[in-house]
Amino acid sequence: MTGNIIQFPGSEPLEDAELDPKEMMGVIQEEVSMTEAMVIGWTEEGNLFMATSHGKAPDMVFLLELAKSVLLKRCVDDE
Repeated sequence: MTGNIIQFPGSEPLEDAELDPKEMMGVIQEEVSMTEAMVIGWTEEGNLFMATSHGKAPDMVFLLELAKSVLLKRCVDDE
């Protein structure tokens, strides 16, 4: 099924970049001072999980789209 996955130029496969979520969250708490945050991921049961420090849906959608834009730009600029 991996034949259907499009590899972005210059990026590592996701399998090679896996981090322990608990360890990642701990490092973020220690090293990054944030005023707002959003966490998105999968639970061990395979369910989508999302938490945010603010409850305004338009702000959450804007933050998601902004992050998507930055990620895509980084993938394209790495060519």
